[in-house]
Amino acid sequence: MAKTPLISLIKPIEATELQPRTGMSLGQPDVTIPYGALIEHKGSDGGRERFTYLGALYACKRDAFESAAGGEKDPPKPDAAATPAPVPVVEEPAES
Repeated sequence: MAKTPLISLIKPIEATELQPRTGMSLGQPDVTIPYGALIEHKGSDGGRERFTYLGALYACKRDAFESAAGGEKDPPKPDAAATPAPVPVVEEPAES
């Protein structure tokens, strides 16, 4: 299975750490995920977005996530224009 591309945050966000197996809050105070952090989006749950940061599962409000992720819920998919085209092989005529 392909790994989801990482998203770089453009501003810090406050998030709640979740228990990985149940997805429930650990009951700890919210933590600040810093600007520039690389996160992996894991999906939506109601009005909250789930993501991993440094191996731990977190959730935050959808509007905070979208503004910190640059307005993108999911990272951009690579397109054909970003992939270099193969170089055609040109055969030269044999000399006589």
